Amino acid sequence: SEATQHGFVLVSGGSKTMLLEATDAIEEISKATPLDVDAVTVCAGSLLRSRFIVQVSARQLRFMLAGSPRAAAPQAAVELGASAEACGGSVCDPYTAVRFSDQTLRLFATTSEAATVELTG
Repeated sequence: SEATQHGFVLVSGGSKTMLLEATDAIEEISKATPLDVDAVTVCAGSLLRSRFIVQVSARQLRFMLAGSPRAAAPQAAVELGASAEACGGSVCDPYTAVRFSDQTLRLFATTSEAATVELTG
């Protein structure tokens, strides 16, 4: 069977994020997705064998189904707290590492479409 391919370009700058979908044409779909387009994206990547997209912003993790980007969020956003802002990150399926402005690091694992758990703290 033919593997499903998804083509997205996430552009972050200033104080917002834009999501483009590349099919036969390039279309902006930012406002139709569960991603936080009113925040700067610190890091993003695919999880669960490319079925999920995770967006790391300064204050939360947001999720999107790669095959249905306009669908409702598959799980609730993970709030990162107010003590320090996320300023860096890395995604390596199923893990999302988030670095904070206070020099701390938190590690999350997305174990299913319905669950992301913190492995630190």
